[in-house]
Formats: sequence, C-alpha cells, structure tokens
Amino acid sequence: MRQDSIAALESLLARERSVLLAGDLAGIAELTRQKERLVDALTHSIVADPLRWQALDRMAHRNQRLLASALAGVRAATERLAAMRHNLNQLDTYSHDGQRQALGEQRRQLERKA
Repeated sequence: MRQDSIAALESLLARERSVLLAGDLAGIAELTRQKERLVDALTHSIVADPLRWQALDRMAHRNQRLLASALAGVRAATERLAAMRHNLNQLDTYSHDGQRQALGEQRRQLERKA
C-alpha cells in the first residue's frame, strides 16, 4: 500500500506540474484534494527509501514555486484590470514642465461640508 501511495503521489505531482505549466488553475483544486488524501495516507509511514522521499520533497517544492508564480500572475492581472477600469474615461498626460494633466472626463469627488 505504501509503495503504491508513493508512486501515486509521484504521478500526481507530475500531473500537478503539467496543470500549472498549462495555466489550468481550475484543475489544481481536484489535484489538491487527491494530494491531501495521499499525504494523509503516507503521514505515519516508515521511510524505507530516503532518496525517494527527497525526490518527492523536491517535486513538491518545485510545484509550490510554480503555484506561487501563478498566484503572483493572477494578482498582477487583477491589479492591471482594476487600473484599466479606473482610467477608462480618463487619460493622464504630462505637460511640457513635467506636471501631470488629466484629459477626458474627470471623476467628481463628493465635497463634504460640516
């Protein structure tokens, strides 16, 4: 059972890498559930082959770095879309003396009076 679980985890980590490289973030959720089950099954196992465990650890860390990069990309895209929405009706330019000028529709700000 333990060797089957180790082989299954190796296979799953390889599939996870492929899914991450393909940008299929939706596929990560199912793989994560499967990975959790396999890790739970292996948690209390005796390490028979330390080199194999080290290889699994390297694979998992590699995938973790890929996932962190994918998350950073999603965040950057979200920030860019928000900036584009904010500037949809306005274009900022600079004058000959380097001062920022807003062209187009200005957003009105609510003035509060006491």
